[in-house]
Amino acid sequence: MTQDKTLRQRVRDGEVLVALRGSLNTTKSQLADIWATGRYDYIWIDGQHTAFSEESLVAYCTAAEELGIDVQLRIPHTRHAYLVGRYLDLGCSAVLVPEVMEEETVDDALAPTHTTLRLVVGVGVVKHAEVCVAWRKEWIGCRMPNGGMTM
Repeated sequence: MTQDKTLRQRVRDGEVLVALRGSLNTTKSQLADIWATGRYDYIWIDGQHTAFSEESLVAYCTAAEELGIDVQLRIPHTRHAYLVGRYLDLGCSAVLVPEVMEEETVDDALAPTHTTLRLVVGVGVVKHAEVCVAWRKEWIGCRMPNGGMTM
């Protein structure tokens, strides 16, 4: 789906977006063919329930970036929040930290990232967050149990 606004802007504007659940085994030409259908807004990689290597993630993200496609990775486990910066450096546009229940997890996700990232949440809200998202060097937000998103 071609848009003038960035994916981040579209999320902030509350647009309903469609994600392609990606496979790191998809070739660049296959990905281009899938993307040409115009049915998707970004790719979601489930690193929590799917095995992957950093090398395959870098190759996939490189191909996707060359095609102008954002890739969001759900990291393997909440305890890996400290690796958010690394996953962004490997080429992901966004990182999901699953099942965030502790404010310390958000701190872990923020610590390795660049100072241009910011977190905007109300007092006590983080403790009930389900997922925190880090967009490449731009912002982190948390999806709340009621489906709302703080940015």
